[in-house]
Amino acid sequence: MNLNRDRYVLGLLLVVTTLVLSPTFFNGFQRYWDDGWMLLNNSIVYDLSWQRWKDHFTSFHWGQYSPVNTLLYAFTYQVFGLKGAAFHGVCLALHLLNVSLIFAIFKVSLPRIDPRIGGQARFYAGFVALFFAIHPLQVEAVAWASASKVLLYSFFALLGILIYVRVFIIARRRWAYAGVVLCYLLAFASKEQAIVFPVLLLVFDAALDRFHRNDRHFDARPLLEKIPLLIVAGAMWYFSWQNDVGLVQLAETDPLHDRAVFGLYSLGKYVSLYVLPVNLSFFYLYPSAPGTALPAGVYAIALLTLAGLAIFFLTTPGRDRLVAFATLFFLVNIGLALHVLPMQRIAIMADRYMYLGVAGLSLVFAVIVARLFRRLPDARKAIATALAIYVGWLGFTTHERTREWKDFRAIKRDVLAQIEERKMSGRDYDARLEQYLLDTE
Repeated sequence: MNLNRDRYVLGLLLVVTTLVLSPTFFNGFQRYWDDGWMLLNNSIVYDLSWQRWKDHFTSFHWGQYSPVNTLLYAFTYQVFGLKGAAFHGVCLALHLLNVSLIFAIFKVSLPRIDPRIGGQARFYAGFVALFFAIHPLQVEAVAWASASKVLLYSFFALLGILIYVRVFIIARRRWAYAGVVLCYLLAFASKEQAIVFPVLLLVFDAALDRFHRNDRHFDARPLLEKIPLLIVAGAMWYFSWQNDVGLVQLAETDPLHDRAVFGLYSLGKYVSLYVLPVNLSFFYLYPSAPGTALPAGVYAIALLTLAGLAIFFLTTPGRDRLVAFATLFFLVNIGLALHVLPMQRIAIMADRYMYLGVAGLSLVFAVIVARLFRRLPDARKAIATALAIYVGWLGFTTHERTREWKDFRAIKRDVLAQIEERKMSGRDYDARLEQYLLDTE
């Protein structure tokens, strides 16, 4: 009976998600925004010969390594041809699979992380999966064909986590570890951001209290289990280094103190956009040019973020393993996009970088809602009504945001408007980006 209820909940989630994101089927390609070099003008997509694909799996394409994602493009083209609806449909299908995996992972994990959840596991898992499915921050990853690598690496990472938790840890099937390693390899071959996968598994280990034996002494086995994954991660890094990709560029980047400010600024903006997803952008410009003074507003947001983190960690009880797990899940998934590591990026933020991180923040939100219900029984109806209105607004916003990905015109207008605002205020902007946009038709 419980399994049937899970299926009903998940089925409803998938239907709602499809309806909310349905405009994606009517969108075209972003010919001047990555879709060109990644898909439309990528000869590998149209050539399934063994030698071409052998070379593709052992080299970088335009500074990126995502051969499994390119293979997905190739199969989609072979089956459906070069039709926008088909490629967007594949992206939506991947997102639906990820929604299912998020539901399954949290459904099986949360009662073991916090036994007090008990029979409420379906509520928590459904809540997280719903916000993960329809939040406006997810639109970029789903509605942009070039962002399919985010969906694909997330699929393999989530599948690896589910195998790890349900089969390797709970069912104690040691052979399942081979499946975890395979998922890691496929995730990395979809997008290099997957390199943090072993850290995610350690987050689950800590949340499931695997670092302590029955006598409460420290147990190093979870760390030792990660050695094969760390070897794979080292090999991946070496492979990237050999191709001059993903390197730390200390001499060509902002100083550490500026990067720390950028990290706090981005973190604060990501959290605020999760709570109130308004003024979303296709391209978030850096607040200043390299080597120039940062605007006062950037420092203000960074300080507010730092203060918020301090208050959060000081007021959250150490025994609250559920909130700690949710927070770490979010931070690990967003960490590489915060610019603390000196990686070259042309935008300070991107909605797609929040894709998996949305699940972590949604779990924090679920905990808050559940505790409000428990502590304010007389206000439950009002809380439920406000929550329903909020969810409805998110779904409507996502639906409309998906429409904006119809073609390149909206992106061009958005970025040029930002540049014009920079000009009016006398702030720096990237003239090369402006010229590129003006040159496109």
